Amino acid sequence: MRSGNINDVVTIPPASKITYTVKGKLSSTASGTLSNTVTVTAPQGVNDPNTANNSATDSDTIAFKADLKVTITDGKAAAVAGTQNTYTIVVTNAGPSNVTSQSSGIASRAPSRA
Repeated sequence: MRSGNINDVVTIPPASKITYTVKGKLSSTASGTLSNTVTVTAPQGVNDPNTANNSATDSDTIAFKADLKVTITDGKAAAVAGTQNTYTIVVTNAGPSNVTSQSSGIASRAPSRA
């Protein structure tokens, strides 16, 4: 696998095509729009009567996907009336995107009392 720009010298017979497959991985913090533009130029001395179709762009809005999980425990099998309970809340993101506390909601209600 290589990186960088595609800069191949090829021969394309009439009514033929060449296909390139390009793969890449976005950073988990990427945002905005992912745009990829490709341009083809005819070699010197070759007349291309329609240069308007020699460039194309694919643009995709970057979406976030996260697999959030929450657990809560006080580490006890029974709560004793008149005593304080301490709970441990663990929030896990299995990804693949980052989640910030500004964009997610974490809420906990006080336990109901009898």
